[in-house]
Amino acid sequence: QGCSLTGLSATRLGVMAAAGGADHDHLHCGICTSHLTRSGKHEPRQLRCGHSFCADCIGDLCRHAANNTIACPNRCGVTTSATTEEVPKNYPLAAAVEAKEHQSRQQLAL
Repeated sequence: QGCSLTGLSATRLGVMAAAGGADHDHLHCGICTSHLTRSGKHEPRQLRCGHSFCADCIGDLCRHAANNTIACPNRCGVTTSATTEEVPKNYPLAAAVEAKEHQSRQQLAL
């Protein structure tokens, strides 16, 4: 299972969010391709290797994990976790999602 989502540094995501120019590809889950959201089942969760996926897909990975070990779908590393809640939310990416949504709402209002 390859995934097209690549890890981005928190600094880069923060700059993109502040500028309102987050890359469209990084605003979708690399597993299910759903649009990421600020919160809820499609909020971005970040594996230890730095790759982020929606909470729903992380939950699926957790449910199918052997020995509480989640293998990154990019096959770049392993994150140990038993539940979705133990995989941290990617706050900079969530902020980038929110900034993009805000920008879209402003454009629609014009």
